[in-house]
Amino acid sequence: MMKEALRLYNQERNKARMCAGYCYDWNVKKKRGDWDIIIEDFHAKWNLENDEIFAINQDSFEQIGSIKNIIIYVFDSFKSGKRRMPAFFYF
Repeated sequence: MMKEALRLYNQERNKARMCAGYCYDWNVKKKRGDWDIIIEDFHAKWNLENDEIFAINQDSFEQIGSIKNIIIYVFDSFKSGKRRMPAFFYF
């Protein structure tokens, strides 16, 4: 499964995250369920609220980041001269 491949990559560099577009609702935040994103046997929550460092927070691997979070991280990486792209899996 792709998530396990990302997990292995993340263990080496802490630079693998999952992200999704805004087509999934905030069920957990709105207290409508335990998961925000459910695709067959895969389920996950959106990234932590107020987590400004989602893309590098080691505790955020199990969560899904928004496209906005990822774009900001990639832009900041290039702006600061760190041209190593992280690995992302998009839903």
